[in-house]
Amino acid sequence: MPALDHCRRQKALGRRGVKAVLLYPMNALATDQAGRIGEYLAQPESAQVTAGLYIGDKPDTDFRRVMTRREEMRQAPPDVLITNYKMLDLLLQRAEDRPLWEGADPAYVVLDEFHTYDGAQGTDVAMLLRRLASEVGASKPERPLGAICPVATSATLGEGGGDGSGILAVAEQVFGVPFGPDSVIGEERLSADDFVGDIDYELPEPPDPKEVIDVSGGPGVESDPDRLDLDGLAWRLLGRRGMDAFQIGRLLRKHDFTHGVLALLNGDPLDEWGLRDRMARFGYAWARTARETRGSHWRRCRGSWRCCRPRGTRSPTSAGLVRCCTSRRICGSGRWGGC
Repeated sequence: MPALDHCRRQKALGRRGVKAVLLYPMNALATDQAGRIGEYLAQPESAQVTAGLYIGDKPDTDFRRVMTRREEMRQAPPDVLITNYKMLDLLLQRAEDRPLWEGADPAYVVLDEFHTYDGAQGTDVAMLLRRLASEVGASKPERPLGAICPVATSATLGEGGGDGSGILAVAEQVFGVPFGPDSVIGEERLSADDFVGDIDYELPEPPDPKEVIDVSGGPGVESDPDRLDLDGLAWRLLGRRGMDAFQIGRLLRKHDFTHGVLALLNGDPLDEWGLRDRMARFGYAWARTARETRGSHWRRCRGSWRCCRPRGTRSPTSAGLVRCCTSRRICGSGRWGGC
């Protein structure tokens, strides 16, 4: 990413201090991205670049290349500061955090989830960025952020098509600088197969929702992260222990169930009940059982399962029943023949 490239160049020149500020609307997003940035910094070419996660809560995960202790960041300010806009407000006020800005010369400020900064919140963030620029001595007449390059990112900014003029108008108000029509960079979406990659068929069958809750800490664990038992959850879901949340997520992406859910969605946004209904109609669990039953011959075709046995032969179902393969495919409702 350009911010890391800039940090590498500045490090090579022996310059210290914050060189990029990444702002997220929530601690969970900041923590998730800190893990991704840590992976970038683990590469040999970025060995000299430092990053710090400065949020209100103590992160549950330790990062190899991302600082999380406030005292450490105050003594040796990171090149990349990862925080949220509420915490940045405090960092610009508190005397104990002033060492963070000594010698700081940020070249980039990045607002993630930019679509959330509308109305009063957009105004608050616009003023916050101007205070940041003033604190580091970057402000210039008619250009409140000076030479700092503003970047806005969001997965929903480009939805609905259009020329992006509305997005640019909001960005100009928040950052106080004009943006040309080529400033909006679109996206290239991955298919489910590209996202999942190779499926690991050795992973265990997924448990039901009640068992997921039981092994991960019990009812209400979703609102009390301190009770979350990641090790127990990983053992039940993946048959592995001793992994952090990011390793668990990477393995879950390889799960056959994940691939099945993405295939059933077929790019459609569904709520929880809509997804359950579609999964029931497609009979995902039954199809997988039949595929793994000796003597059955199945193959995946465009997100569904097709029977490749000759017409008129018999094949078992997960319920122990036997049905005649009168059709060479399973229709959208999951029934045999007569579709």
